[in-house]
Amino acid sequence: MTSRPASIRAHRVPAGVPDFAASPRRHPFDLDPRFGAVLLPFGVCDPTDAHVDLDDDGLRVRFGHFSLVTPVRNLAGAQVTGPFRAAKALGARLSLADRGVTFGSTTERGACIRFRRPVPALDPLGALRHPGVTVTVAEPERLVAAVEHYATQTRLTTARRSEPTPQPGPVARAGAVLRYPAGLALTATRYLRRLPHVDRAEDTGDASDLPPALPEEFVDAHLKTVGEGSGSPAAPHLHRRCPGQRPRRRRADGPGVRRSRPCRPVGGGDLPQEARAARRGRGR
Repeated sequence: MTSRPASIRAHRVPAGVPDFAASPRRHPFDLDPRFGAVLLPFGVCDPTDAHVDLDDDGLRVRFGHFSLVTPVRNLAGAQVTGPFRAAKALGARLSLADRGVTFGSTTERGACIRFRRPVPALDPLGALRHPGVTVTVAEPERLVAAVEHYATQTRLTTARRSEPTPQPGPVARAGAVLRYPAGLALTATRYLRRLPHVDRAEDTGDASDLPPALPEEFVDAHLKTVGEGSGSPAAPHLHRRCPGQRPRRRRADGPGVRRSRPCRPVGGGDLPQEARAARRGRGR
């Protein structure tokens, strides 16, 4: 049996350290020297060209000219697979069955990693995406344990986020119903207490409440004085009446509003003949 060169031997995990907690968290490929010439066109010459890094920052796969990167929350699980046929496993391969990608350096065993969402790898433009990747690392069990560790954490976090909000029980609902009127009354009381106190009282007015008299130069035939008004003695200027007419309440004019009949003259011809002969009409 031909021994493998020291440059391509697999790195072992230090004793006493868990598989998924090894530092650095690198999983080198199992480079079989029998297929060295087959791997050269893919850019794989030594272990530094083919390895898998998995940590809290994500999963990073490098296989010569190809690479794959995805966050750990996208890891759905992994399992050990193999052995493989050389024609289907060596190099960078695309599975026509499920569009999965394979980075193979040996035909013995590998780790199949599944993703929650497909990721690009072979296509540099990212149009072709793969739901999983198979990598022939030297220790597939160690990589599978690390992937399952992160996938379990993701499932627990997703389950906690998807839990429905707990609904209050019947006792809590009854307490809320009973507290509502009490809170409403308390809020109204506090609001009324903050309002300024206003004293309101009714009193009979006198002549001192009237406005001052106008100067003589401002009084003419078109001016209606306070004495010509009607109403209470304290406020006679709120109502006006024409000379020789009875006090009458007028209606507002507008579309569809019926106009009131002109006031009839009292005791003589103070109004023109046209006004005395006017009759009730609509819209006129």
